[in-house]
Amino acid sequence: MVNPSSGGTAVISAVNCAGATTASPYYINTAASNLIVPVTVTTAGNYSMSIPAVNGVSFTGSDNLAVGQQTLSLVPSGKPLAVGSHAYAIPNAGCSVSITTANSPTTNGTAVVTSIGCTGVSQGTMTVGVSIPAGTVTQTLTVVASVAGSYTLSATTNGVTFASSAPVTLIAGNNTVTLTASGTPTAAGTLSFTLNSTAVTCPFTRSVSATYNSATQCPVPHGTSTSSTAFINGTNVLVTRSGQDTVGPTNQYCGINVPAGNNSVWNSDIVPVTTYTFSIPIRNVQFFAYGNEVGQGTEGYSVTATRAGSPVAVQLMTIAGGNCNSNFTSTQVGAAGILRNTSGGGISSAKVNISSAELYDSITITRIGSAGSNAHNLFFCNATTTP
Repeated sequence: MVNPSSGGTAVISAVNCAGATTASPYYINTAASNLIVPVTVTTAGNYSMSIPAVNGVSFTGSDNLAVGQQTLSLVPSGKPLAVGSHAYAIPNAGCSVSITTANSPTTNGTAVVTSIGCTGVSQGTMTVGVSIPAGTVTQTLTVVASVAGSYTLSATTNGVTFASSAPVTLIAGNNTVTLTASGTPTAAGTLSFTLNSTAVTCPFTRSVSATYNSATQCPVPHGTSTSSTAFINGTNVLVTRSGQDTVGPTNQYCGINVPAGNNSVWNSDIVPVTTYTFSIPIRNVQFFAYGNEVGQGTEGYSVTATRAGSPVAVQLMTIAGGNCNSNFTSTQVGAAGILRNTSGGGISSAKVNISSAELYDSITITRIGSAGSNAHNLFFCNATTTP
């Protein structure tokens, strides 16, 4: 007999755990349905029952029960976390109810998706208030399906929608799916996108930069001294360079002719890193990216930024002017901005804005590619000290 004082005034002599059912099947990461538990009542009265959480779902319920064979309908809280059979012990009854959770059936097509990974390549850049050019911003996902078929995916945040262009065909196993962004970002900063899927999934984040001045070309790059001063918004900002210490001349590209006295900082596969710190936080620093060869491992740059030691997400936005920028592809990896020469033969160069929604007091420019070297110069004529 169940402890007569365990749940109320009713006396329950037996709980039929084997006969318990759920109102509908259980699927991972999907709202659970009521658990219906058959009981034998020997004394009428009210009765309540609570079952602690297992696999992310707990139950509670109460009812006035008449004498005889009755049922208690228990209301769930939570969503199942993992597939498989899970035992829910009925308090004071000496038995457990087994509930099986399955992979989610899709509402997005005929395929059954078991998981989605969002650690793929984030390509392209976005600026608040600027319409995204068609096909320029994408997010790559890893989609695992247990049943092959069609599937659609999308996610929308702050005016931006990432979506597959049409239902994609998934095979059973791992699939690579690319979502393309459209719309106009309504806010700057790091945006989180949640996919419209009931499968175990991940939100992915993308950064949207604040506006920057792409029209004004700085006439002369900043010097390459290890310590120098830049005049920004009426304020003298101390610029300190560390890391790579090789400086030298560059040729004229992208309409930029670096004066011999300014030189450029050259990074190689041996010493690839240069860090700049600023005495006060700034943003919209620009740089001249010189001497990148597609044959040297799609040569380019990785740029990271920090403020008071904490990462600041940046994007590398090529600045209009000349045809030298068309060979480059901009992507994001975490908070880092990546720029590579992916299509230009010979030596290619670009004018680049280090865009962000926040101020930064340090940037690190790292050459990426195989054996070889490239160069850069900083520009501050469009930089600002205001958020």
